[in-house]
Amino acid sequence: MKLRRIQLVGFKSFKDKVTIELSDDMNGIVGPNGCGKSNVVDALKWAMGDMSPKSLRGSSLSDVIFAGSENHRPGGMAEVTLTFENELANEAAEPAEPTAPTRQAARAEQAAREQREARAEQHMQPDSSEPVDSDDAEDAEDADAEGADESAPVWNNDSIPREYREMPEISITRRLHRSGDSEYLINNVPCRLMDIQNLLAGTGLGKQGYSIIEQGQISFAVSAKPSERRLIIEEASGITRYKAQRDRSQRKLDRTEQNLLRVRDVVREVDKQLRSLERQARRAERHKELTEELRTLEIAQIVDKRSELADRAAKLRKRLQEGRTDVEKARSSLKKLEGKLSNQKVEAFQAEKKHAELTEHFYKLDTKLNLAKSNRKHLVDSVEDAKARHQEALRERESQEKRKEGLSAELERVRAELANFDESPEDTHARIKEAEDELAAAKKRLREAERERNETRSKLDEARSKLRRLDDRREWLSSQRDELAQRKKQVTEQIDGVGREVEDLRRGLNRLAMDVERADGEVEQKREDRQSAEMRLSTARERQKESRAELEQIRSERIEVSARVDSLEAMRRRGDGYAQGVQEVLEWAAETGREDVLGPVGDFLSVEEGDEAAVAAFLGDRLGDVVVTHREAALEALAMLTDDEVGRAGFYVLSAPDADPREEVGALLDKLAVVDSLAELPPRSERDSDKIAWASTSGDIEFHDGRIVGGHVGDQAESVLRQARELEQLSERLSKLQLWEEDAKEEYEIAEEDVELGQERLAKARQAVEQASLEKRRIEQELSSEQRELERTEKRLRRMKAEVEPLEERHQELAKEADGLGEQRQSLEDALPELEQRLETSTEAFEIMQSELEAQQSAVTERKVELAEAKERRRNLQESVKRLERSLESTGRQIEKLEREAKAQAERLEEFEEKSDSTTREVVELDTQYKEAKEAAEAARQKLDAVNDEVRELEVKIVERRRDVEQNVGSVQQTEMSLRELGVEIEHVDRNLRERFELSIPEARQIAEEVELEPKQRDKRVQKLKRKIDKMGAVNPMAVDEYEEAKERKEFLEEQQLDLEASVDDLRKAIRRMDRESKKRFRDTFDAVNAKFQEFFPRLFRGGHAKLKLTDPDNVLESGVDIEVSPPGKRLQNVSLLSGGEKALTAVSLIFAIFSLKPTPFSVLDEVDAPLDEANVGRFAEMVRELSQQSQMIVITHNRRTMESCDTLYGVTMEEPGVSKIVSVRLHEIDDRLAS
Repeated sequence: MKLRRIQLVGFKSFKDKVTIELSDDMNGIVGPNGCGKSNVVDALKWAMGDMSPKSLRGSSLSDVIFAGSENHRPGGMAEVTLTFENELANEAAEPAEPTAPTRQAARAEQAAREQREARAEQHMQPDSSEPVDSDDAEDAEDADAEGADESAPVWNNDSIPREYREMPEISITRRLHRSGDSEYLINNVPCRLMDIQNLLAGTGLGKQGYSIIEQGQISFAVSAKPSERRLIIEEASGITRYKAQRDRSQRKLDRTEQNLLRVRDVVREVDKQLRSLERQARRAERHKELTEELRTLEIAQIVDKRSELADRAAKLRKRLQEGRTDVEKARSSLKKLEGKLSNQKVEAFQAEKKHAELTEHFYKLDTKLNLAKSNRKHLVDSVEDAKARHQEALRERESQEKRKEGLSAELERVRAELANFDESPEDTHARIKEAEDELAAAKKRLREAERERNETRSKLDEARSKLRRLDDRREWLSSQRDELAQRKKQVTEQIDGVGREVEDLRRGLNRLAMDVERADGEVEQKREDRQSAEMRLSTARERQKESRAELEQIRSERIEVSARVDSLEAMRRRGDGYAQGVQEVLEWAAETGREDVLGPVGDFLSVEEGDEAAVAAFLGDRLGDVVVTHREAALEALAMLTDDEVGRAGFYVLSAPDADPREEVGALLDKLAVVDSLAELPPRSERDSDKIAWASTSGDIEFHDGRIVGGHVGDQAESVLRQARELEQLSERLSKLQLWEEDAKEEYEIAEEDVELGQERLAKARQAVEQASLEKRRIEQELSSEQRELERTEKRLRRMKAEVEPLEERHQELAKEADGLGEQRQSLEDALPELEQRLETSTEAFEIMQSELEAQQSAVTERKVELAEAKERRRNLQESVKRLERSLESTGRQIEKLEREAKAQAERLEEFEEKSDSTTREVVELDTQYKEAKEAAEAARQKLDAVNDEVRELEVKIVERRRDVEQNVGSVQQTEMSLRELGVEIEHVDRNLRERFELSIPEARQIAEEVELEPKQRDKRVQKLKRKIDKMGAVNPMAVDEYEEAKERKEFLEEQQLDLEASVDDLRKAIRRMDRESKKRFRDTFDAVNAKFQEFFPRLFRGGHAKLKLTDPDNVLESGVDIEVSPPGKRLQNVSLLSGGEKALTAVSLIFAIFSLKPTPFSVLDEVDAPLDEANVGRFAEMVRELSQQSQMIVITHNRRTMESCDTLYGVTMEEPGVSKIVSVRLHEIDDRLAS
């Protein structure tokens, strides 16, 4: 069996899928530190079922999943697959077809081997429910022992599970997801971790195996405790599987013994139940007889009740018929009244209609009358208005005629003036022409002078303007320099201020940081307070819960005890357990209220537990005597018993009516002595003379006269005394429980108050935490704001500092420009006087010419004005003529309009006067009609009131008659309801018969006819039967069936008990055989390993000797393994005194000794050669090379000598940080190519 392939996907640093193809011999894994070499070893251990995160160099199992790198995200799954080559299956497939005898031998050998395996598996399987066959198990162990060969292959057909023996390859896969889901597979088939462990058991692989020697653990075999070192020998001997099977068998044995104990307890309990169920079955039979008789009598009662209900129903039906007749009569009378009312309502409707018509006519006339009066008033007003308008039109016409006369006179005057106006304008035009020519020549001369003056003035203004601009520029430059200086000063001051502000902000930040720390502390303190409050609240709730549980427990017990006390009291009042005569007396006393009948003697006795049988034997029938206060009560009770023929009873009359019954009745026992056994009594002459009887606890009794009575006393008498004692004890217990309940209730209320107080404290603590958190957030926000403000201020400070230098440069530029402008100003000032002189000369000449021109222009203007005034006067006169003519024409049209208006108003006045007279006549006529309509409406209303009064009288009569009808109907409905109720009762009786007794009415009547008792006697008998059934108490109706079931169960349990006892014996035998086989195998392996160890040690040390020894040779199964070594030239000493290299060589010797005896499918040596020197490394490599012929060797090393010995090298690299890759080199192929 060889490890052929290792596949890793997402395991630790192997992000991508990596496959390592291993050779048969010596394989080396090399690479720099931290590249992932040991991750390969972790993958092997993890795939073989290692569940320890510490062993896999992690804190949890999820650490085996690729955790990611700078360029890769974390993986979601880790998977490792180990593929083994099944050499036995391949060898079985390779040989040629054997001959017939060979095939028959092979089949026989295979069948025998399978039979041995089946028997061994049956023996070793701890979960098998079948008993172990000791003979088969012993044969199987002997066959295994005989067939075992120390040099046998690692995995043979006996060690490989049967389902995998014919498979050429066996792959083991383990997969873990980031979610925590884990999967195990064998040949891609899901399995359990146990299946993988069973597959690897006894091979040296697995957690307890020796196939993987990790880095730094080589010295474990030497420095380990003897008990730990023993595990390596056990794994090599192959008894690990035996030990696991023995542990499972031992656990199964423990469970079987526990089951056996439980079965025995159950058998004893079933025995008790059988005795109880036997008594219950007898009571159930008696109960059944009484119940059957009670059933017959109850059926007869139900039949009688149904007959009574049927008679009542017949009477109700007759009453219902009579009531329905009365209802019909009342309804007929009501119908007549309703007809009369209907006619009267028709008459009332007609009267109301006529009244409405007359009223409507009356209202219409009233409206017309009011309208006519309103029209008359309006016409009167219209007449007055027409008169006023007519007078106004006449007055306006006279005014317009007067105005027309004035306008005519004015027109004549204007026409005369226009005729007199006569002047010629030609002379005036000639004079104006001459003056205008002279004026044009003067204007030409003036323009030339003005042009010269303007040119001079322009040059002067330009020079002055330049001078002003230069002055303005110089002034602006001066102001700019002043502003720059001021700005520089301000910036400097601002820099100083901002610097101080920055310092203030930094100090504020430090203060706020301290406030944040303080707030953190306060929040933590408040949280601690909240946690403390929560703990206190939790404690209070626990106390509340405990107190509530205690209260409920006490209350439950109190209710249970109270119920039991009530039950016992009721049983005592009924006389349960006593003779029928006693029960009848007690019932008679309770019904008649006899206080002089106190109860049976047994109720007043207080008997110690265990003495019931003795007291019952001593008192006998006197135990049921009824205690009375005087003799007459006893005689009356006897008379009742005689009259009713219900049995007999004895009576105990107290010595005095007020005597204490307990004290007096208890004195009956003063003459009795209770002993354990009558055999212990001394001779009669030596006994106490005050006693008249001696009774044993079992009920045997001897009287003073020598009479001895014995045997079974009876459960009934003992039960009566036990019930009396129980009632007394439970009464005391009930009193205590009531007090305890009050105390528990008080404690629960206190606990509730503590919980409420705790809730209030917790709410306050939570509020304090919230407030502290808010304060902390506020300070943090303020701190963040201050930090942002500091950043802004520092940025502003840097900006201000950067602004100072440009200001200085600008100031220098302005100063240079101001110097240049000063020179330009001086040259302009020198040119100004000459220009001013020239301007003054030209201005004087211009003013003289202007004066002359103005004089000539004034003369021309005067002549033009005279001409214009003459023209304007003529035009005005002409327009006045036209205006006056239009006014005269307009006035004429106005006079004509006013004449038409006066005529129209006169006609309108005449029309209004005619309408006013007509309207007056209409008003008089409508007033007469109004009065007549009002009288007619009043008469109709009176008639309507009379008709309505008659209708109301009829309605009252109808209401009364309807009330009578409703009463009759209600009576009928009540009768119907009673009849329905009786029908329901009858149906209920029938259903009761069907459901309760499963009988129909005819069947029930047949049963009732068989009852011979009269109804009264029948009722009395029913009550008596019920009392008897009640006195019997709770009866288990299934007692007979339960008794049979319990009997069968006991037989079944006894059989199970025998089977369990046999299984216990078989398991103990199997465990002893496994111990024997394990001891033998361990001893053989230990001796063989010791011999090999003594062989390998001198080879590695070049001399010396060493050996293994058992710490407890007498107890091979538990003994540890110790090592004694003697390196060359040294005395025998303990391994703890060796140097590091010597310890490593000693451990290697031991491991190689085990490898040579029990090779594993593969072996991993992780930097085992690290502590060895050069010479020892060579010997180590040589021995590893030698062992690789037996087992596949995987060596992780940094040593060159070891690398040279490998057939194949696998380099682990990290081309990309955090991601491992594998590069393989087969050295023997390279050697072959070089040799060729």
